Amino acid sequence: MKNRLKTLDCHGHVLLISGASGVGKTTTVNMLGSAYPQVYSTMLIDMNRQLRPGEIGRRVIDTETMHQKQNNGEYLGFSIVNGNVLVGNRISDIEQAFKEGKIVLMDLPFEKVRAVLKVFPHADISIVELVPPSQDELHRRLKNDGRYTGLRVDIGVEKLKCYKQGNFVGLYDCALITETGKQKEIIEKIHQFMSIQCITPAQLANIEKHGASAVSAFLKSKVLPVSAYTEKSGIDKSMITDNML
Repeated sequence: MKNRLKTLDCHGHVLLISGASGVGKTTTVNMLGSAYPQVYSTMLIDMNRQLRPGEIGRRVIDTETMHQKQNNGEYLGFSIVNGNVLVGNRISDIEQAFKEGKIVLMDLPFEKVRAVLKVFPHADISIVELVPPSQDELHRRLKNDGRYTGLRVDIGVEKLKCYKQGNFVGLYDCALITETGKQKEIIEKIHQFMSIQCITPAQLANIEKHGASAVSAFLKSKVLPVSAYTEKSGIDKSMITDNML
């Protein structure tokens, strides 16, 4: 785990949620941002196709405008997926979140971390990798979702093999297995992890002064009751399905 306290010139915190297709990245990002809106700012993704039924976290922009924004240097990352779909993250969205003192929350592969550091060299970046329980479970999730067929299934399985071989160890700060039905626990673990990463020297000294009980109380304070994921946060219960995580 990297020591966040040494980054004294940090100009903002970024949390990247990474993982293969089917592990629940988008769901995790949206649930985490909705459960703790005072802490996280979820970055919308610009794209030039219409939203699918129930799809969230996306902002539809026409192709010409997206190319113009890319030429103007307004995107942190800009790429073409599935042959003709343009996707990009606006730099201005990230800057606004930093001004508000919130943690930037993004669904982004850890391979893209250099792009973040190039634009925001003083940002403090944490990477949480979501890992499926097994190859069979990954196959089931991807095949049950009509969007993920063929190549994307194969890519997901290959990435899972890399986890087992330890090829990605050291590239991320925290790895969590996305077991079905454990969404609430996953969200809480990520929030506890980030609370520790963003702790200030003064806060750490105060917690240590009061011993182990203070550490336990600090972690418990980062856990929300079940109701916070529905009534209070505005999360639609239909978001939490068997296939999402």
